Amino acid sequence: MAQIKITFSVFGDSLIPENLSTILNYEPTNYWYKGDFVPIYKGLNNKGIFRTRKENAWELVFGPVQTLFFSDALIDFSSWVTPRLEVLTQYVNENSLFIKLFVLIEAQKDEFPGIFIDKNLMAIMVKLNGEIDFDIYIFDE
Repeated sequence: MAQIKITFSVFGDSLIPENLSTILNYEPTNYWYKGDFVPIYKGLNNKGIFRTRKENAWELVFGPVQTLFFSDALIDFSSWVTPRLEVLTQYVNENSLFIKLFVLIEAQKDEFPGIFIDKNLMAIMVKLNGEIDFDIYIFDE
């Protein structure tokens, strides 16, 4: 089985995360403001790297889901976004925001999931003028 986690993110300098939460009637998994510190990354040399956020953001995490089908991991996201799609699209357009769906797939070499992007997901992302970003990690063990 593969493990798939989906993170829905809204970005932009004009984003006010609390306003988006109110409009969507939903609290994010995480949010931040431009200039907030990013958690310290130690890196390969074990020295701390201090960075700051480059824009405001609001994100909601779905999963992880254990499955061999990408479509299984999309069920909760689709159920959540569909009734909010019109108001979300309007807010994103009025505030010149950006949408990205981050998909993290972790799988064993012989258990990679099938990835099929159906018309429903494509329609949602087109309406939101969003992008999909896949990060795929395959393990030998």
